[in-house]
Amino acid sequence: MEDGQVVELDMTFMATGVSPEITLAKEAGLELLDGWVIKTDNQGRTSDPNILAVGNNATVIDVLTGKPIYMGIGTAASIMALNAAKALSGFKASYRVPRYQRDVFFGGIHMTSVGLTSVEAENEGFNVDRTFSPR
Repeated sequence: MEDGQVVELDMTFMATGVSPEITLAKEAGLELLDGWVIKTDNQGRTSDPNILAVGNNATVIDVLTGKPIYMGIGTAASIMALNAAKALSGFKASYRVPRYQRDVFFGGIHMTSVGLTSVEAENEGFNVDRTFSPR
Protein backbone atom coordinates (compact mmCIF):
# COMPACT_ATOMS: atom_id res chain seq x y z
CA MET A 1 0.00 0.00 0.00
CA GLU A 2 1.12 3.61 -0.39
CA ASP A 3 1.87 3.97 3.32
CA GLY A 4 4.09 0.87 3.27
CA GLN A 5 1.56 -1.36 5.01
CA VAL A 6 1.60 -4.97 3.80
CA VAL A 7 -1.67 -6.86 3.49
CA GLU A 8 -1.55 -10.65 3.24
CA LEU A 9 -4.14 -12.17 0.92
CA ASP A 10 -5.13 -15.69 -0.03
CA MET A 11 -6.69 -14.57 -3.30
CA THR A 12 -6.96 -11.38 -5.39
CA PHE A 13 -9.57 -10.61 -8.07
CA MET A 14 -9.00 -8.11 -10.84
CA ALA A 15 -11.03 -6.96 -13.83
CA THR A 16 -9.09 -5.07 -16.48
CA GLY A 17 -12.00 -4.33 -18.82
CA VAL A 18 -12.18 -4.50 -22.58
CA SER A 19 -12.14 -2.04 -25.42
CA PRO A 20 -13.70 -3.52 -28.58
CA GLU A 21 -12.24 -2.41 -31.94
CA ILE A 22 -15.18 -0.85 -33.78
CA THR A 23 -13.53 1.50 -36.28
CA LEU A 24 -14.73 -0.53 -39.28
CA ALA A 25 -18.25 -0.75 -37.78
CA LYS A 26 -18.39 3.03 -37.41
CA GLU A 27 -17.17 3.52 -40.99
CA ALA A 28 -19.89 1.10 -42.18
CA GLY A 29 -22.51 3.10 -40.27
CA LEU A 30 -23.54 0.18 -38.05
CA GLU A 31 -25.74 0.84 -35.02
CA LEU A 32 -23.75 0.76 -31.77
CA LEU A 33 -24.96 0.09 -28.25
CA ASP A 34 -23.90 2.93 -25.95
CA GLY A 35 -21.46 4.09 -28.65
CA TRP A 36 -18.85 1.38 -28.12
CA VAL A 37 -20.10 -2.09 -29.14
CA ILE A 38 -21.91 -3.34 -32.29
CA LYS A 39 -25.62 -3.94 -31.70
CA THR A 40 -26.73 -7.33 -33.06
CA ASP A 41 -29.75 -9.61 -33.00
CA ASN A 42 -29.73 -13.21 -31.73
CA GLN A 43 -27.97 -14.43 -34.89
CA GLY A 44 -25.33 -11.71 -35.09
CA ARG A 45 -27.11 -9.56 -37.68
CA THR A 46 -26.25 -5.88 -37.44
CA SER A 47 -28.23 -2.84 -38.58
CA ASP A 48 -26.89 -3.64 -42.07
CA PRO A 49 -28.53 -6.94 -43.14
CA ASN A 50 -25.40 -7.88 -45.11
CA ILE A 51 -23.05 -7.63 -42.12
CA LEU A 52 -22.85 -9.99 -39.12
CA ALA A 53 -20.75 -9.41 -36.00
CA VAL A 54 -19.74 -11.79 -33.21
CA GLY A 55 -17.31 -11.89 -30.31
CA ASN A 56 -15.88 -9.14 -28.14
CA ASN A 57 -17.12 -6.34 -30.40
CA ALA A 58 -20.80 -7.35 -30.50
CA THR A 59 -23.85 -7.65 -28.24
CA VAL A 60 -26.02 -10.66 -27.43
CA ILE A 61 -29.72 -10.70 -26.59
CA ASP A 62 -30.29 -11.00 -22.84
CA VAL A 63 -32.46 -14.06 -22.17
CA LEU A 64 -34.02 -12.38 -19.13
CA THR A 65 -34.83 -8.94 -20.56
CA GLY A 66 -34.82 -9.46 -24.34
CA LYS A 67 -32.50 -6.45 -24.67
CA PRO A 68 -29.02 -6.34 -26.23
CA ILE A 69 -26.18 -6.56 -23.70
CA TYR A 70 -22.40 -6.84 -23.85
CA MET A 71 -20.79 -9.98 -22.40
CA GLY A 72 -17.24 -10.14 -23.78
CA ILE A 73 -16.49 -13.73 -22.73
CA GLY A 74 -15.43 -16.78 -24.70
CA THR A 75 -18.53 -18.83 -23.92
CA ALA A 76 -20.74 -16.14 -25.41
CA ALA A 77 -18.44 -15.64 -28.41
CA SER A 78 -18.55 -19.35 -29.26
CA ILE A 79 -22.36 -19.42 -29.19
CA MET A 80 -22.49 -16.16 -31.17
CA ALA A 81 -20.26 -17.66 -33.89
CA LEU A 82 -22.44 -20.78 -34.11
CA ASN A 83 -25.59 -18.64 -34.39
CA ALA A 84 -24.03 -16.50 -37.14
CA ALA A 85 -23.00 -19.62 -39.07
CA LYS A 86 -26.59 -20.89 -38.80
CA ALA A 87 -27.88 -17.54 -40.08
CA LEU A 88 -25.50 -17.65 -43.05
CA SER A 89 -26.77 -21.18 -43.80
CA GLY A 90 -30.37 -19.99 -43.85
CA PHE A 91 -31.48 -21.30 -40.44
CA LYS A 92 -33.80 -19.02 -38.46
CA ALA A 93 -33.29 -20.68 -35.05
CA SER A 94 -30.49 -19.72 -32.67
CA TYR A 95 -29.04 -20.85 -29.37
CA ARG A 96 -29.63 -18.49 -26.46
CA VAL A 97 -26.54 -17.15 -24.75
CA PRO A 98 -26.76 -17.77 -20.97
CA ARG A 99 -27.03 -14.52 -19.02
CA TYR A 100 -23.78 -13.71 -17.30
CA GLN A 101 -22.38 -17.19 -17.32
CA ARG A 102 -18.89 -16.65 -16.09
CA ASP A 103 -16.52 -19.44 -15.19
CA VAL A 104 -13.42 -18.46 -13.29
CA PHE A 105 -10.61 -20.66 -11.98
CA PHE A 106 -8.31 -19.43 -9.21
CA GLY A 107 -5.77 -21.79 -7.68
CA GLY A 108 -7.92 -24.89 -8.13
CA ILE A 109 -11.14 -23.14 -7.07
CA HIS A 110 -13.93 -23.03 -9.68
CA MET A 111 -16.49 -20.24 -9.41
CA THR A 112 -19.50 -19.57 -11.64
CA SER A 113 -21.85 -16.60 -11.70
CA VAL A 114 -25.19 -16.66 -13.52
CA GLY A 115 -27.99 -14.08 -13.57
CA LEU A 116 -28.52 -10.39 -12.98
CA THR A 117 -26.82 -8.34 -10.31
CA SER A 118 -29.22 -6.83 -7.76
CA VAL A 119 -28.83 -3.38 -9.36
CA GLU A 120 -29.52 -4.77 -12.85
CA ALA A 121 -32.58 -6.63 -11.54
CA GLU A 122 -33.94 -3.45 -9.92
CA ASN A 123 -33.33 -1.49 -13.12
CA GLU A 124 -35.37 -4.12 -15.00
CA GLY A 125 -38.28 -3.80 -12.54
CA PHE A 126 -37.71 -6.92 -10.42
CA ASN A 127 -38.29 -6.82 -6.64
CA VAL A 128 -34.95 -7.42 -4.94
CA ASP A 129 -34.06 -8.59 -1.44
CA ARG A 130 -30.42 -8.36 -0.38
CA THR A 131 -28.61 -10.38 2.24
CA PHE A 132 -25.06 -9.98 3.36
CA SER A 133 -22.78 -12.60 4.87
CA PRO A 134 -20.53 -11.57 7.74
CA ARG A 135 -16.83 -11.81 6.99
